[in-house]
Amino acid sequence: MITYEQQSKVISKAYLTIKDIRELVPVGENRAREIMRAVRAEMVKSGAPIFNYHTLIAPTDRVLKYLGLNSALIRKETK
Repeated sequence: MITYEQQSKVISKAYLTIKDIRELVPVGENRAREIMRAVRAEMVKSGAPIFNYHTLIAPTDRVLKYLGLNSALIRKETK
């Protein structure tokens, strides 16, 4: 089970990796990759810059928006 404390630690980063997505929501490797691809595709569609590193990354706020997660609620629940 993923706790608010774990989620809060993950969302404190500016950019998330596939591993971070797996720590944020209970999904496997393949689903986390699908989420990453979808978020990056939305970024391309909107004209946002994409960083092409060896490790795929996406801005935390875009991942949270895609997943429908509320960062304020997560932070509130950790207090």
